[in-house]
Amino acid sequence: MPYFHYSALDKASHQIRLLKVLPRSPRKCDALVDCALTVVSLYEAPSYIALSYVWGDERNKRPVLVDGSEMDVTTNLEEALRHLQQERKSVLVWADAVCINQGNYAEKSHQIQLMRNIYETASVVSIWLGPGDVVSDGIMDFLDDFGSQALEIGISSLENPDVQNILGSDTKPHLRAIKEGLEEMIQRSGFEIPWLGLNSFLSRPWFSRIWVLQEVSVPQEGAGVFACGQKRLPFQRFAASLLFLDFFRTHSYVTKRLSCERGPQASKFFADMAAYGYNRSQVARVIASRRKYQREGNRARESLFALLNRLHVVYTFMDSIGATNPRDRIYALLGMAEEEPGLSIEPDYGKSVCEVFTDAAEAVLNCGNFDILVLSQFPKSKPPEDEPDLPSWVPDWTSHIQRRYGSYRSDDCHEADGQQKASISFTSLPRGQKILHIKGCTVDTITGLGEPWLPTILDWQQWTNSTSRCAAFFSSVAEFCAESDRLGHDIYKHPSQRLEAHWRIPCANKARQLSGVCRPSASGMELLEAYTHINNSGRDPSGRLNEFSFCVSAYRGLMGDQFKRRPFISTRGYVGLTPCHSEPGDIICILYGCVVPLVLRRNGVGYQLIGEAYVHGIMDGEFMEKDYNSETFNLY
Repeated sequence: MPYFHYSALDKASHQIRLLKVLPRSPRKCDALVDCALTVVSLYEAPSYIALSYVWGDERNKRPVLVDGSEMDVTTNLEEALRHLQQERKSVLVWADAVCINQGNYAEKSHQIQLMRNIYETASVVSIWLGPGDVVSDGIMDFLDDFGSQALEIGISSLENPDVQNILGSDTKPHLRAIKEGLEEMIQRSGFEIPWLGLNSFLSRPWFSRIWVLQEVSVPQEGAGVFACGQKRLPFQRFAASLLFLDFFRTHSYVTKRLSCERGPQASKFFADMAAYGYNRSQVARVIASRRKYQREGNRARESLFALLNRLHVVYTFMDSIGATNPRDRIYALLGMAEEEPGLSIEPDYGKSVCEVFTDAAEAVLNCGNFDILVLSQFPKSKPPEDEPDLPSWVPDWTSHIQRRYGSYRSDDCHEADGQQKASISFTSLPRGQKILHIKGCTVDTITGLGEPWLPTILDWQQWTNSTSRCAAFFSSVAEFCAESDRLGHDIYKHPSQRLEAHWRIPCANKARQLSGVCRPSASGMELLEAYTHINNSGRDPSGRLNEFSFCVSAYRGLMGDQFKRRPFISTRGYVGLTPCHSEPGDIICILYGCVVPLVLRRNGVGYQLIGEAYVHGIMDGEFMEKDYNSETFNLY
């Protein structure tokens, strides 16, 4: 049987292909899925279903019939099409693997630019999670039931601040009824939550795929429907049930001390939640993107940098988001970026990954967002043999990019550059590489390094296990502070900065509030108290603090941001934190436009970017008030 060949599409009229899935044969249940392709203008298209799915293993394929010719598709797509196939009528479907000629880079690049409109225009977006089983059937029923109850209570009306404040003692009147309704749901549940099944269900590959964020955010209200085996679940009920579980978890932690009074059921609930609780971050990404877009429409569009930071910067490896093609780590976000026309990035699958990542970094810098340099972490993953190395100033979006431990300009925490005017330019090199020329100034040279701060997962689950690690970390910082005092250089603007260094450095001199990180108060009393409590292994003579105290928990969380960082001291006695892979002889510099200092390593005629640094005493622009020499750094 001949294999299928594509005809060309007309770009000018925004043509797309739709796959007409013909009725299944009642007599041949094992017959190939029979389809026909039709070409339409996107803006005059009939009602169709847009399929949101994971391609799956490219080595496992099955044939389908397209216009009488066989076409091999991944097993997951074949199963999705078979699920959509009906007994008596045809169904129009848009599925990227078939409706785009994947072998034609020019067509693929153009069609990718239409993806946002394709899902926005679809009458239904079918979210295919894969074949069902006993566990998934039960979880789909559970989510359907609890989602329906939560929607009736009004959980979908909650805004983000409401979600944060609903548990407070001063809950506003319009939230009180919702809170009471959710608490009644908790009581009715009998603390019987299938955590293990939820973890298995929500670990399906779809939830970690990068394209799904756009595919579920832009469709019309009510268009999204989950399908798993023979079960179906509207997206609204899915989102409502997960919001309820978020409330359940938070409510349970807040009232944890009362669990003994609630008997063995509550105790089992906490044990199962700790052992089997699902990876919340992946699901939260999906729900948050959809809720934000549905409430704000085009106003929900974020900058490309904000999208890259939100989706690719991770807390743990479990948070990582997947993409079959590394280029999609950029291209999948373009349709959601607010500066899309001004970025001058068009999907081009003929370019190397190095070129795509470098073009994106250059575009973000040209938009004035220098915080992207904080994410250009060292070392980068080794590229395939046919790919060039990424420039050091370009983030490697295929690797584990750790969340920053300094801040971004929007956080209003640090301003090491003193708002100096940025100046950049680029020089092209062979194979898509580029040199970044950026103006800045040198602060000092690293001379000594302490041990990296490497708490384990167990340390964060059971904080008492990490007291010895904390003591070693704090001790290393204190030793460098004492050495700085002995050097006696006049490097601090205020004498108090020397005295406060040992407890401000371990948390990078940040405070935490419900909406994120912020600049600590002038006295920093909450930081000092938390530091003292932790450094004394939890002993607190005043009796005011314990491990559940907000300031202690917040300080521990801020210390978590310092993972894989190490204390350092410089030639003139600056003390702070630097990336794990820093070496004596690396220089600390301030690059204009970037709010935190960066560590550079001399590399022949230029420099290699190692990562961000916290340098106590210069984070608010104090160094820029001294005499300094501006220079241009060539970053390779």
